[in-house]
Amino acid sequence: MNGHPAKEKLRSEVRARLSAMSPALHAEASLVICQGAANLPAFVKSRCVALFAPLPLEPDIHPLIEEAWAQGKRVVLPLMIKRGSTPELDWHRVARWDEVVVKGPFGLREPDPLRCPASRSRNSIASSCRAWPSTRKVSGLDAAAASMTVFSA
Repeated sequence: MNGHPAKEKLRSEVRARLSAMSPALHAEASLVICQGAANLPAFVKSRCVALFAPLPLEPDIHPLIEEAWAQGKRVVLPLMIKRGSTPELDWHRVARWDEVVVKGPFGLREPDPLRCPASRSRNSIASSCRAWPSTRKVSGLDAAAASMTVFSA
């Protein structure tokens, strides 16, 4: 349990609840999350957003990423790098879905490091996007599933 039993228990409960969602409810909840995040003042004002390519049980934020691209925003996604015993994240600018092809250590789709430029500083979103976090819980969904962090430059 990685030394954090309460955290692992919460993750297990959230996974069970998300697994029980119908595909239609998952799609609807994901769209609500995307619309809510896209209307946040931080997202509207940002020139750069740091997001992720979701796993199947996570909210589908593809529409949010596409909206960011449509608005001309820089989108950076994480690439997990194992350096010694501690994994680190490298943030890479992604401009199209065909650049998000690498399967990472946890099964996440990650940016292709050969096609997507890395941020200027390893393990730092701030080098590509000056951090200005904002989170929001949408329509009673789990905070873990409904929170988005948006970074503006």
